[in-house]
Amino acid sequence: MLTDIQVEFLRGLRDRRVQAFIDCGEALDHSNFKQWEAEVTTPHDVEYMNYILKTLPQEVRMFVELRTDLWSEFRTGIRCSVCGKTEKQNKDENYDCIKNC
Repeated sequence: MLTDIQVEFLRGLRDRRVQAFIDCGEALDHSNFKQWEAEVTTPHDVEYMNYILKTLPQEVRMFVELRTDLWSEFRTGIRCSVCGKTEKQNKDENYDCIKNC
C-alpha cells in the first residue's frame, strides 16, 4: 500500500512532531504544544502527505477523511471528549454530560 520511502517519511514526520511536543514540555510551554508541532511540519510535509493520501485506495481515503472530520468535532468542542456525544445527543437521551462524564 505505502512505499518504504513513504513510510520512512511518515515516521520521520511523526518523530519530529513528538520531539517538538517533548521540547515544548521541557520549555514549560505546555499550553502551546500544538504550535510547536505545527512549526516542525513544513508546507512540503503537508504537500507530500496529500500526495500519499491520493495514492491510497478509495476506501482508505474515505476512512481518513471521515476520521479527520470526526476528530475535528472533538477538538472544537462539538463532541464531549469523554463520552463522544454532542449536546443535542445528550439532551435527546436525557443525559447530563457535565455530571456523568
